[in-house]
Amino acid sequence: MAENEIIQSTVMIIIGLAITGITGTIVGYFRTRSKCLREMQKDLNDMSKRNFRIEKAIIILARMVDEQTDKAHPELNTDLDGLIKEILRAGDD
Repeated sequence: MAENEIIQSTVMIIIGLAITGITGTIVGYFRTRSKCLREMQKDLNDMSKRNFRIEKAIIILARMVDEQTDKAHPELNTDLDGLIKEILRAGDD
């Protein structure tokens, strides 16, 4: 009877260790995955901000070129500002 209890206790300890190891591996995997997703979200936000700044810079430069063209050649109708906004809007689709 004592031998049977020792075997049963040993098996329970082994099963407990196996479950603990598997649980630790799963938790570690999801922590790593969560960290990776947070980093990707941060990078995506940074790229979005950079994209917004570039679009604004293009619009400002187009306005400046349009103003200079109007001063140098008043007979030309360039409307670069509207054209650039339309191109950027088409890129969002």
